[in-house]
Amino acid sequence: EDQLAKTKVKIFAASEKQAALLNSFVTEPEKIISYLPFPVSTEDFKWEAGARNTIRNQFEIADDDFVFVYTGRLSIQKNVLDLIATFQNLHSNFNSNCHIIFAGPMDDIGVPFLGKYVAPGGFHFHWNAQVGKLPKEAEKKFHYLGNLDQKQLHSLYCAGDAFISLSTHNDEDFGMSPAEALCCGMPAILSDWGGYSSFNSMAQDNCLLVPCSVEGKKVAPNLVIALKQMMAAAQETLNANQRQQLSEKVGDKLSIKTISNTIKEEVGN
Repeated sequence: EDQLAKTKVKIFAASEKQAALLNSFVTEPEKIISYLPFPVSTEDFKWEAGARNTIRNQFEIADDDFVFVYTGRLSIQKNVLDLIATFQNLHSNFNSNCHIIFAGPMDDIGVPFLGKYVAPGGFHFHWNAQVGKLPKEAEKKFHYLGNLDQKQLHSLYCAGDAFISLSTHNDEDFGMSPAEALCCGMPAILSDWGGYSSFNSMAQDNCLLVPCSVEGKKVAPNLVIALKQMMAAAQETLNANQRQQLSEKVGDKLSIKTISNTIKEEVGN
C-alpha cells in the first residue's frame, strides 16, 4: 500500500464483492479501488423482437412456452448437472410448458484447488448420465446447442425468457454470459456468488439471486429456492416493451461507451 501511495494508481474491480475484498487490504480504498464491470458490446447484444422466433421455430417451441437459457462453460463448478435436475423437477411436478436450452463447451476442469479432478471426457460422461435421467416428456424440452458464435448467442438470448446459472465457480468474478443476456432484455436467476451478485443491483427485480451455502470445502446453491424462483419466473413472461426497457437499462450501465467514459473520469481524477 505504501508503494501504491507513491504512484498514481487506480485499480478497477469487476464486481462489488471483488472490490470489497480488495478494499479490505488498504486503509484508504476510495483513492485506489473502484467497482467497474466489464463492458458489453450493446450493438451486438440488445433486445430485438424480430430475433425471438429463430431458435423457437427451430425447436418448435410454442409462443406461450417458457424458455430458460444457460450459456457458458459446462463444468462441475458451474453446477449445470444440478440445474438439469432442478429443471426435471420443475417440468415433471409443476410446469410442463417450460424448456431449457444449454449452449457452451464442456469442460473437464473439476475442482483442482480442492484436489478434485475429472478425467478427459469425464464431464461428458456425467452430463449424459444426468440427461439420461430425464423422463421422455422432459427430454423433449431439453436442448443442447453446443458452442455458439456471437450472432447465434444473440438469437438465443432473444428467444429465451429467463437466463439461469447456479454457478459457484471459484473465479466467477464477473459473468459475461448473464451480462449479455440482461443486455438482451432477458431477466436472470443467478447464484448469489462472486460477481453474479452485482447484477441484482443493476437489474433489481429482473435479477433474482439464489443463496449459496459454504460448509467446509463444499459450496452449493440452494436448489429448493432455485426451483421456487424458476416456478415464479415461468408464471409471467416479459412482453416486448418490458424487455426493451430492461435491455436499455442494463445496456446503458454496461456499454463500451459508459465503461470507457468512467475509466477516463476515474483516471483523470
